[in-house]
Amino acid sequence: MDLKIMKERNEMKKLISVMIILTLMTTIAFAEQGENWISALKNTIQVTLNGEAVAADNLLYEGRTYVQLREISNMIGADLSWDEITQTADLKLEQTQAPVNADTGTFKKIILNTYIDPLISYAELGTTQQALYGVAFEGASKDMRYALTSEGLQIYGSFSIGTEVDMILVQKDYGLIKRTLVGDDLPKVQRESDYQVIFVPADPSKGFNFPYMIRIPSENMVKYRTEKDYLMVDMLNNGNGHSLAQCIEDAKEQLSEMWYLSMQRSQEFGFPIMMPIVPRTGVPVDETDFGQSRLYEHALDRASVYVRELTQSGKFASRNMANYDYYEVDPTLYYDFDDQIKAMITHALDYLNTNNFGLEDKVIMDGYSASGTFTDRFTNLHPEIVKMVISGATLDDMMLPTDTYKGETLNFPVGTADFKAITGKAFDMEAHNKVARLIYMGKNDTNNTVDFLDCYFEGTQSQINKLFGNPVLPRALENIELYGKSGGHGLFILDQGIEHGTSYEMNQYINTFILANLKSDTPVYPPVNYTNLEATVFE
Repeated sequence: MDLKIMKERNEMKKLISVMIILTLMTTIAFAEQGENWISALKNTIQVTLNGEAVAADNLLYEGRTYVQLREISNMIGADLSWDEITQTADLKLEQTQAPVNADTGTFKKIILNTYIDPLISYAELGTTQQALYGVAFEGASKDMRYALTSEGLQIYGSFSIGTEVDMILVQKDYGLIKRTLVGDDLPKVQRESDYQVIFVPADPSKGFNFPYMIRIPSENMVKYRTEKDYLMVDMLNNGNGHSLAQCIEDAKEQLSEMWYLSMQRSQEFGFPIMMPIVPRTGVPVDETDFGQSRLYEHALDRASVYVRELTQSGKFASRNMANYDYYEVDPTLYYDFDDQIKAMITHALDYLNTNNFGLEDKVIMDGYSASGTFTDRFTNLHPEIVKMVISGATLDDMMLPTDTYKGETLNFPVGTADFKAITGKAFDMEAHNKVARLIYMGKNDTNNTVDFLDCYFEGTQSQINKLFGNPVLPRALENIELYGKSGGHGLFILDQGIEHGTSYEMNQYINTFILANLKSDTPVYPPVNYTNLEATVFE
């Protein structure tokens, strides 16, 4: 238990005990002296108990304050009795909770209604804000933070399904209240007038080792009402080297404030949006045929889909494991990373549909920049669960539906040569083209991913520069041409006058694209009628 709490609590005990003793001594002194007339000031002092003002008559006499013993006993919940024979006042404190040094009794269970930053009412805890002094967590959760708010006990931290966290509530009357927080099941959810952010803990038994969040949009702010409802998916993109706890905080903030364009579209269409919460580790890795790189999970880079192979086989396995150890990352959590995301999507659909959301069994992937790269690559690997994909700022590094170019083999994430090694099945162009695909980029975008080792292995960088060139726009134009020649379908747009961003017209067209494809079982590519949008379509 927190020593500071113990120390302050013991000091409080001493203070109240001294106050009671002094009051008794004063009362007895008056009794021994008999009746004496004195002049004193009445009710000029404010009396408080644990910081709260109480109504109690008091007298100020010769610099000392006197309060009736009856008032004292009422304040602190003590029993007061008077022995007429011995002329003695007897004051007894009734212990409603276990004594300070005792650790008896069982922990009463409280079922969590959320798995991130739960707020628990004082009534459910069996206390009040005025009576509660502090909270001590036991076991692995001892470092959890909390605040005593007017609405209840606010705990800052995340929990897992099946978790049990013991905590001791330290009362101001020296008592202890024992409670156990229990993660029993996910909360019931429904569409409401205000948006909701739901935290879903990792569930390895369901195939995913990391948590995810869902933002359920406000019913009052839906712009487009559609016959079919879909789950949207975007990846967290919050920078390198953050802990899981920080990623959870960042995701919560991003979803609450609708930082991403995908979240704004989720609100406009009234579609829930899911965000996997996976730390971007940046761990340096080596691969026999491709040289060095750094893991970039948020972009679904080559290293992130080959973690198992990088750590279990090949001449660089021991060095990679050493890097994981240095960065304090457990690589086994990242095994089969793309399959984990797929499992999260399946879980989210089941969870929401169990709560009567009526979502279709395919999803809308919508991302920008690194998360745009993620949505593009994930859709290529798992087209069977994607209705449409919207990928922004990615024309220069989109995955191509071919395994060779100019006599060279194109492996993931450039092409499909090792598609079967990753997914367990051969690349299927027909399945690929069943997804409505919109990939766009600012025509003046100079964000060159090929120059960064956390985006590509060294060998892949050299290959891209050799086959497509290093400048962003020429490479994007060649990618578009090769996409069509390879038999791939999709709509590719260059947003004139835009760097690493999106114009108003582009966002308007994306809404048009979504609406058209919601009404069709096959991909639809509506005409692009904005003069600043240069469109190329293959269908």
